[in-house]
Amino acid sequence: MEIQELGKQLDDLVVGQYLGLSLEILEELFPPGLEDDFAFIKASNFAAEHGCHMTRAPKEVVYTKWDREVGRWEMTSKGPRPVIS
Repeated sequence: MEIQELGKQLDDLVVGQYLGLSLEILEELFPPGLEDDFAFIKASNFAAEHGCHMTRAPKEVVYTKWDREVGRWEMTSKGPRPVIS
């Protein structure tokens, strides 16, 4: 998978939909992998740029489409997340 393809898939999600990707694919897209702080931040920022929140599950990463109009975004230790007012 190419990074542009992931971006298109995230753009195509509607609010509430999610996309799960294996940690191996994310490691290819954001080397050296999500254990690296810089790679994790880069992957989280990429998600936010496409209107999504990234969550790490045991064997995958889940991108969930959020409605940016619902509230503001804040940066947490696990990446950006929406704050519902």
